[in-house]
Amino acid sequence: MPLRVFIRKARGILQTFRIRTSDIKLDTDDYLMNAYLFPVFSLLCRPGHRWQINFQGDTSVKLVIENRLYRIVFALLVS
Repeated sequence: MPLRVFIRKARGILQTFRIRTSDIKLDTDDYLMNAYLFPVFSLLCRPGHRWQINFQGDTSVKLVIENRLYRIVFALLVS
């Protein structure tokens, strides 16, 4: 299998994954950087995807990723 075909199929399979929920809490340990990121993160926040900047030193990432078998098979056949 040529490398180009492999890359195209791998990209097709990666595009089948969906992020259902995300909960990201970030503290950069730099008050000024946190202040700059605060409005950006508030714009990125939407239902099911919560992005927060905090000033307490808590950093965590929670992602729920899903995929279906039919999407993977379809991606392999089409691409």
